[in-house]
Amino acid sequence: MKDDLMLDLERKIEKTIYKATLALDENNWSGWFELCDETFTYAITSFSPEINKNMTYFSGDKKRTRRFDGHAAKAQHRSFTVT
Repeated sequence: MKDDLMLDLERKIEKTIYKATLALDENNWSGWFELCDETFTYAITSFSPEINKNMTYFSGDKKRTRRFDGHAAKAQHRSFTVT
């Protein structure tokens, strides 16, 4: 029984990752956000060797990050694909 539950959970995780990947590949930000849990947080960070510190350019929860959805759609015409 436990093995069946684990297998079911693994399939759900795989399906969610697959859906998220397709959504991002298609620039479907709304579809990607729908897959995110309400406790989702997102951050854009980098390490600066010049000052030897981690830097955070943006950090927010799902509600705060979601407002960028419309901006992403407007910026699509400037996006490109690396092949």
